Amino acid sequence: FRGPFGGMTDGNFTTSSHKCSERFVDRLYKSYDPRRSVWTTQPGDEAKGVVSGWIDPNGTGCVYLNTKVLKPYDAPAWFMTAAEVKFILAEAALQGYIAGGEAAAKSYYEEAIAASINQWNPKITPADIEKFINGSDSEVRFDGTLERIIEQKWVALFMQGFESWNDYRRTGYPQLVIGPGAAEVNGGILPTRMLYGQTTIATNADNYAAEVAYLRATYPGVGGDNMRTPVWWSKRAVELENANR
Repeated sequence: FRGPFGGMTDGNFTTSSHKCSERFVDRLYKSYDPRRSVWTTQPGDEAKGVVSGWIDPNGTGCVYLNTKVLKPYDAPAWFMTAAEVKFILAEAALQGYIAGGEAAAKSYYEEAIAASINQWNPKITPADIEKFINGSDSEVRFDGTLERIIEQKWVALFMQGFESWNDYRRTGYPQLVIGPGAAEVNGGILPTRMLYGQTTIATNADNYAAEVAYLRATYPGVGGDNMRTPVWWSKRAVELENANR
């Protein structure tokens, strides 16, 4: 395995389209997240991110990805982390799928954050992690909500965007900004699914047509082979199905 960005120049790796979003930067820097200096580099006195949803974003002066950590061929990569498992358990406990209720959810949640911080910043002390999670001015202290769990899971899944996208579609969290790019090309809706590939369309035309017809009938007004049709397990799908009953 080789890191996918190793062949890029530092300049290409830190262009506007590769800089962190305003939403993400605000979450990292306003909460004094211990991972912020590992993931990002702040070029000026003010930590700011790129406004989401612009087709041609302006990233001048914005925080950019840390080339020393994330760009090399031997940069670390993970497929399923301890932190992600702990966040899943936290959600399961909060929702009543496993035993323990809110107390267990809180414990799993705190273990998840600690695991993610140690994953990226192993030299940090347990005391500093505890201060970040439960200090008097902590912005990540557990508040008993699914939103707080998914928000921090979103942070911990940095560089694993598909996982975060799945959680967003499934729960509606974190609350993300819908920029003008989405408004222009996708009706103001953040992308909800991947389109069928041309090979599938060409080699399985009858079933493709039947599936598209099903999507249009199930989700009137948005359904079809587009990025507005919700996947069946998403929060939006449930909302549309309930509205159409």
